[in-house]
Amino acid sequence: MSESGKSAPQEVMAVRALDGAHEMVVETALRHARHGGAALDLGAWSGALTKKLQDAFLKLDPANPEHKEIMALQRASKFIATKASNYDGIEAAAKSGGLIK
Repeated sequence: MSESGKSAPQEVMAVRALDGAHEMVVETALRHARHGGAALDLGAWSGALTKKLQDAFLKLDPANPEHKEIMALQRASKFIATKASNYDGIEAAAKSGGLIK
């Protein structure tokens, strides 16, 4: 969903993987990802797997018992889309405090 609240057009991405491979990775990630973990950009191809992972986490609904269990592993009540630049202030503060170089 865009910042204006309107649904963004769906991107069509080429999938260069065996049938079902992306779905297996998404399901595994939902089950085993931990709170505070980072998602890697998983390919040099179209980005289809990364998009599927993001969409899967953003669609989790705490009213669904299976989703609630996954969210509990993350200690999350919901997931929201973000971008790296949203963390620039935190990074600057950590550098200033000598926590990171």
